[in-house]
Amino acid sequence: MTDGVNSFVLSGGIGSRLWPFSRADHPKQFHRLRGAHSMLRNTVRRLRDDDGLFGPTRIIASADHAQLVWQDCVAEGVLAEQCFFEPVGRNTAAAVAVATLSILAEQGDGLVLIVPADHEVTTADQFHRSVASGIDAAQSGALVVFGVKPTRPETGFGYVKTGEAAANACGVRSVERFIEKPDAEKAMRYLASGDYFWNSGMILFRASKMAEHFQSHAPDIWAGVKAAFVKAEQQAVGQFLPADLYDTVRAEAVDTAILEKAEPIALVPARFQWSDIGSWEALYELAEKDPAGNAMMGDVVALDCENCYFHNEGQLVTAHGLRDLAVVSTRDATFVAPLKSSQEVRGVFQKLDLGDRSEIRITAGLSKAKDAGANAKRVRHWLENMAFPLWAEIGPDRNHGGFHEALGFDGVSLNRPKRLRTMARQTWCFAKAQANDWLPQADTLVDHGMDWLEQSASEGVGFPAVQVHDGAILDAAVDAYDMAFVLLACASAHAAGNARALPLGKTVLQRLEDQFRDTANGAWFETADGASDKRRANPHMHLLEAFLEWHAATGCGRALSHADDLVSLFQNRFFDRDNWAVIEVLDSRFRKFAGPEGEVTEPGHHFEWAWLLGEHARQRGRNHPDEARKVYATGVSQGSNRKTGLAWASMTPLGVPIERVHRSWPQAEALKAAIMLDRTGEQEMTGEIEARMDRLFIWHLDEAPDGLWVDRRDAEGVSTAQDVPASIFYHIVGGMMAYLDHHGKLAAG
Repeated sequence: MTDGVNSFVLSGGIGSRLWPFSRADHPKQFHRLRGAHSMLRNTVRRLRDDDGLFGPTRIIASADHAQLVWQDCVAEGVLAEQCFFEPVGRNTAAAVAVATLSILAEQGDGLVLIVPADHEVTTADQFHRSVASGIDAAQSGALVVFGVKPTRPETGFGYVKTGEAAANACGVRSVERFIEKPDAEKAMRYLASGDYFWNSGMILFRASKMAEHFQSHAPDIWAGVKAAFVKAEQQAVGQFLPADLYDTVRAEAVDTAILEKAEPIALVPARFQWSDIGSWEALYELAEKDPAGNAMMGDVVALDCENCYFHNEGQLVTAHGLRDLAVVSTRDATFVAPLKSSQEVRGVFQKLDLGDRSEIRITAGLSKAKDAGANAKRVRHWLENMAFPLWAEIGPDRNHGGFHEALGFDGVSLNRPKRLRTMARQTWCFAKAQANDWLPQADTLVDHGMDWLEQSASEGVGFPAVQVHDGAILDAAVDAYDMAFVLLACASAHAAGNARALPLGKTVLQRLEDQFRDTANGAWFETADGASDKRRANPHMHLLEAFLEWHAATGCGRALSHADDLVSLFQNRFFDRDNWAVIEVLDSRFRKFAGPEGEVTEPGHHFEWAWLLGEHARQRGRNHPDEARKVYATGVSQGSNRKTGLAWASMTPLGVPIERVHRSWPQAEALKAAIMLDRTGEQEMTGEIEARMDRLFIWHLDEAPDGLWVDRRDAEGVSTAQDVPASIFYHIVGGMMAYLDHHGKLAAG
């Protein structure tokens, strides 16, 4: 047994009594009802002290809310292994069993405190003293609950009937029985008695004792949870209990399954101020009020109203002559009821549920939950203090030139063959760092990259695709894909002030025009001999990227004209208008390729095309093309894992996943595409942008060593990455640059 109380925050339920504000996709514990943080985060912060009372805090929540939990708790130092996610809700008995098993497995035994995530405790010091008061009783084997002295005849709470207080200063009482929510007459008697307390839902116990009670009173729940617990799978944001096992666990509240049957039970009278915030009336009581007794949140104009609660998240709400009402309005629903009976919203909720109304499940306008640019500080820190300093130190191959193709998670080169595209991408990244003053030695690293690119230009036929790590040529083929990235690197280096980039870029552009241009079709060959029977969208896409950046850096009209042709080619050949999908492979006559390759498309490429089509329109001063919106919509709606929100590696044109893995680069490209759509002003994309940046960090950056990334995850979000490909840096830097630029925070300082 270790020192310190092991706290478990139960973050289940959907808060139906606070509908329409609280919904299945965003329950009340994830909202900021009071203060600067969500209820969950406030609860986690409350479970800290400077006296060693509390050990680490753990979370038990629904798997549907895994990302919400992680976003709230990672900032408070909660680790992924301290979060447990249930595939289905099984009430509080199962959750308490998970907590008990966790401490038994980790420590052998220990004190456990169960705390709801969605209750309000306004006096943290008194809360700590109350917990400390129950420790002796819990250590001696009692299950300790915390009771709140009633202040009104409340019919919405459960009660605890107590016996005499123990002969000590802590005031701990014995418990005679637990009582379900009473009617009004009984609630009045309980209030007058002085021996009844509201049940706060908090429990303190020794893990070994709780295990004994489960084995005696609910052995089936214990056995079912234990079977699931030992098979829990550690993923990036927490431990996920398996659905096939957890689904068989009987659902029951811990009060009826254990507490009403176990002995001894003790109660600590709460010294803290408490509210379960279980109704609009409860929120009204906590809110600040005007002289007429009205509490108003949001855009509200109320005349001749008294003792009303107004909560508005939608359009303007006006009221006249109202008394003692709750008026709650969101973007898609409004609830009005007498404050005293506002808990009856549960009946409304149940009726809507029977009608399968989306308003009880989905929060309209949730995209504005986070302010625009909320991640800017985090992004700048990762770029300036983690990624660029690390890659400046370990990325360059100072013995043989160029940059290392891939690193291990220990930061050591894997000595893989160097691809020309990766050398160009790394040069591009350091040129961006130089242009934005993110790295003092960036100019030296750009020169280092230019050395390799210039040397490649002079090797035999010029620009070999792959070289062994020591520089020997492994693949002498020259293709348009690699040439596109050399031009892209030259454009970025020239914009950053490198004197060698302009002449090399002109050479590359001329060679592309002389040897790779398919003038008859307004297209480009992949190789100089034009021998392939396939015409791929991907090389054309990166040529478009390179031409646009070369035009932006040099003003070259030829490059912009080539970009015009490529956009037209996409709209007329590479875009499937029936399915709004990117056609990845055409035959030599620019028809959809008949083989298996013709039935594969990549969500990541949908996002890249969306960004580039928008960038072309911006440089031409034109409206955003419809094709950009459509391929983005397909990438999001058909190319993403519903569980994680991450893009699949590949899918059919009809949206069936093929390669059910998640790479890091499509997530960065999805971020850029969302930013491009937001620039048009036609769609509100703030929440989408911030959510995509959150996903990039949560799934690919946070778990990796500083400055590196986890490139691959399986369909369940489990890392399968064996290395850190350097080529990914270009995607991440590009996404983060677009984000910072969009919010006016690109330059250093």
